[in-house]
Amino acid sequence: LAEAVRERFRAVVRELEQRGVLDARAGRTVDEVAFEAGKALPALADDLRGAAVQFDDVWYGGRPATVEGYQQLVSVDGRVRG
Repeated sequence: LAEAVRERFRAVVRELEQRGVLDARAGRTVDEVAFEAGKALPALADDLRGAAVQFDDVWYGGRPATVEGYQQLVSVDGRVRG
């Protein structure tokens, strides 16, 4: 499930890059993604920040991934694509 969290966040970043919300840039942190995309899409700023926290907690913080946390990322992904 942790890998699914990582891949879903990456999918959100790819979509933001493809839509021109973010420039394609290697090495951007999830916090930078949330901040930069949140400035461009203020209606999604809180959701993007929550997604970044979810990613950090699971991938770097060693917390177990949960279905609820993954569903949060799915929801953010849908809103970004919508």
